[in-house]
Formats: sequence, C-alpha cells, structure tokens
Amino acid sequence: MQACTTSTMENAIGARMPGLPRVVLAAFLLCALPLVDNATAGDFDWRMRGVLFRVTAPEPTPPATAGPAAAEGVEASAGDGHAAAATSPHADNAGQGDEPDKAGKPGVPALSEPAAAQAPADPAPAVQATLPSDPTPMAAAVVIHPPGTSAAKPELAQAAEELAPSFVFATIHYGDMDALLLHLPRLRQQLEDSKVLVNEVDLSAAWQPEYESYRQLPQGQSLRRLIGEDAFKELQAQLPDADLAALDSMKPWVAMSVLEFPPGHEDKSIDAHLQEWAQAAGLERVHLENLPDQLAALDCVQPGDYAPVLRQRLLGGWSFDLDAERTVGYYRQRDLAAWLADIEAMRGLTGAAVAAEEEARRCLISVRNARWLPVLRERLEQGGAFVAVGAIHLTGAEGLLMQLREQGFQVSVEPW
Repeated sequence: MQACTTSTMENAIGARMPGLPRVVLAAFLLCALPLVDNATAGDFDWRMRGVLFRVTAPEPTPPATAGPAAAEGVEASAGDGHAAAATSPHADNAGQGDEPDKAGKPGVPALSEPAAAQAPADPAPAVQATLPSDPTPMAAAVVIHPPGTSAAKPELAQAAEELAPSFVFATIHYGDMDALLLHLPRLRQQLEDSKVLVNEVDLSAAWQPEYESYRQLPQGQSLRRLIGEDAFKELQAQLPDADLAALDSMKPWVAMSVLEFPPGHEDKSIDAHLQEWAQAAGLERVHLENLPDQLAALDCVQPGDYAPVLRQRLLGGWSFDLDAERTVGYYRQRDLAAWLADIEAMRGLTGAAVAAEEEARRCLISVRNARWLPVLRERLEQGGAFVAVGAIHLTGAEGLLMQLREQGFQVSVEPW
C-alpha cells in the first residue's frame, strides 16, 4: 500500500516465510485519513510540526452539590445529567470508526491496463471489508503490571492532586535512529520519567500457527492468478531470493508489505526499544490491541479486492525504495501533515485499486483509532503516561491528537 510504507512491526515475533527476508506484518500504521479544512481545535493545529506532544487532561468537573436552587425544588440535576451524557468520552466515540461511511464512496471508473493482458479484470470498486473473528480479537486493552505493584486504581484522595502531564510520541517503524534525528538517551529518559507505556501491541508476543490464516491464501488460491502473470513475474524480479511457492501462497497485503519494507532496515525499531526500556524500568505497560486484532485489520480487505493495488504498483513502475526515502524525510523534518498529504494523493492507483486502498486504510486507521480512544483517554486522565503509536494515527483532522483536543485535553508540541 502506498499509504503504508512503514510497518507497525516486523513479523513480530520472528515468524518467517520460507526463502524470504523477515516478513513485515506491516500494520501499515502510517496510513492516512482524509484531509479536510478544519485543522484547528482551540489553540491546537494538527499541521504543526513535531513528533512529541504534551497532553494534559481537562480539569475534572466537581460533583454537583445541593444548593439554594435545589432547596427551592429546582430540578438542576436533570440538566447536569444531560450535559454529562453529551460530553462523555466513552459513550459516543468508542465505536464510530467501526461503521462504514453511511454516505458511501463515489464510483470510480473501470481500470484499463493494456500491459496486464493476462491479468484478470479488476473487481468492482465497491469494497466493504469484514474483519475476521477467528482467532477472536481482544475486547479490551492488555495491561501488564510490573512485579510487586498493584493493579488497583489510585485512591480518590489522590485524584485531587495535580496530575503529571502525559506525552504522545509519533513512532516510525524503520529507519536509522541517527537519520531520523532520534536521540535515544533523551527519549529513554522521557519514557522513564513516566508511569506507564501505552503502545499498540506486545512486540514480544509469540507467533501462533493459527495466525498463518491471516497472511496465507486459502488452499487452492494463487497469488499468481490473482494479480496476473506479468505482475507476478515482476514480483519475482523484485524479490529474487524468495521461494516461488511461498510467494504464490501470499495474500496480496503480505506481498506488498515485503516490498515496502526497505532492505537493510531490519534493525530494532523504536517501538521495540521503548517496550524494552519500559520493562527494564519496571513501568506498567498497556497494549492497545493484540496480534489477532492487528492481523485482522491488515487482512480486512478480501484478497481478490486488494489484488489490483499490488498489480498496479508492480506494473506501474512504482519505486518502493524512493517511497521509503520520502517517508523517512517527512519524519526527519517532523512534518506529519505533509506526509499525510503525500499518502492521500494515492499516486499511481486508479479504479478498483483506489476503493480497495481506501477501505484498507479505514480498517487500519479509523477503526483502530476509535477502538483505542477510550483506553487512551482513561490513561491520559490519570497523568504520567507515555503513549507511542504510529505517526499517521496522530495527525489529521480525524487523528488521535485532534480528537483528544476536541474532548478537552490540552495538546502542545514539545521541542525535539
């Protein structure tokens, strides 16, 4: 996917496909949300450059007390109840991303590809994903408490104390740390000054054999037949060391992730560094999802629907290496807004591929953001959290930072 040139994690967990370099499960975290004109909320503008953001919880609303109006029989509490319901961060926002856009997407013209005469015709552009449910995705965040600590919430008396600010860090899942201008000792100190690390998934979780169904085509299906002979030959040319049978059994999103993960960038990611540092420091760790959650999001578009994206990338002269270089450049410049605009351009994709890519991004970004937001709000309200998620989850009018600001949190860019 053009939008997903950075992967959320390497095949995490160490699982490999025969004859291939490490297969990146690429949660394509860095996929995009639509650009809109509304870029500000209060004093926060999501177009500001930065990768580290200070987030302060809104002032708690004091409990209602009986006053003169109540003594005179005025039903003040009813109005308070309606206001509380209208502003609840949990009730109205928890599942918005799970529903498809009711308005639908405008039709896209049929794709014409003379160069791919042997390829099957692209499917109709109306793509609607169904997230797999086996293995069953988790229903809530995974919370890991350090040895010797209690899982109990702070006493109410502590709630009145001034909360420490929290920090939200935009991660990128590959790239040399020096080239990305990430000073690791400083980043580690920022994390260790916090109380809890909140990240996407447990990077140390073991790969399970049943997860193969997310990345391998069902028996009897063939990637060669899905994308056509010409595109498959180009895939072989770009991955000359790959085992032919392994390539032919891949789902299109997996082949795309292998192409998009830059060769020579298999060093430890910043996400892995952060999780190791948190564990070494004895910090509580909260994972926003588990591997089945993440894999279901990656695999949300049917292989036949996503095949046009891979086909057009392979036959259209798309350079995965140059795309990766641009991504690193945006991050180095701390310009997440420009990165988002580049992603949204979807250069080189037409017809059914555009619809498939849009649906994949909805699953990977909008749905997951909506699922994460209640957990993030709860942790940020407690103060002292260090949140590390993929950069493009944060930026944009529908990004996590903008949604937090609209819910009353103070958000500002920290120098980095």
